[in-house]
Amino acid sequence: MISISIVVYRAELTQLKNLFESISKAANKSREKVFIYLIDNGNDNREVINEILGRYINADTEIELIAGHGNIGFGKGHNLVLEKLKSEYHLILNPDIEIDEQCLIEGIKFFSIFSDAVILTPKTKDGIGKLQYNSKKQPVLLDLISKFLPGEKFRSRNNEYAYVKEVNKDKAFEVDIACGCFLFCKSEILKKVGGFDERYFLYFEDYALSNEVRKFGKIYYVPQMKIIHLGGDVYRKGIIHIFMYLNSCIKYFNYYGWKLR
Repeated sequence: MISISIVVYRAELTQLKNLFESISKAANKSREKVFIYLIDNGNDNREVINEILGRYINADTEIELIAGHGNIGFGKGHNLVLEKLKSEYHLILNPDIEIDEQCLIEGIKFFSIFSDAVILTPKTKDGIGKLQYNSKKQPVLLDLISKFLPGEKFRSRNNEYAYVKEVNKDKAFEVDIACGCFLFCKSEILKKVGGFDERYFLYFEDYALSNEVRKFGKIYYVPQMKIIHLGGDVYRKGIIHIFMYLNSCIKYFNYYGWKLR
């Protein structure tokens, strides 16, 4: 069995329909029973969520709604399911994702071959088919600002930080940091590290989780697993998101150590 957790806040119906439709197709292809935890951090999504529950619960897919706790943050929301997990693999998803129908099959296959794998991260494109470089190397401060600085030197550094050369080869490889929009995890390891660090309300919780799980194995980028990701780019989401990003950034470096370059 595969379990999936999805945290929603002010859910958008079309987006959720597309996500659940893609999960349903991937589950059918994999022939795995799928148990979905839909975690409502918004408390104002009931009509949207009720339609999703009515449409997608079936013999192969069960859905449990977890609601009433308010907006407790991305990581803490996903952590609500940790004690419930009975699956071998657990998939952490953003609501702005669509997964390819072969995605789960390819992930399970990779886990079966590479026993040292603890998290898998997929090949990701945006809504118009442009490749996203979401996996990252262990960051230092200069890495986080290099994409905003002019010149070939900084562009080259940002490309190295985001594994651009490796991703473009379209082959599996080990990475330091996996993006939180899609984390295909070994449930046992996820529970062992206690899930996400709840000090992060939003942003950098995936960086911290990646650091902790790598104490027990490796994180791999697997291009055979494919998704569409409609979100990303915090700097286009407004001042509140920028503030939350910077706040989490400070927490991260305070804990893991400050390095300029």
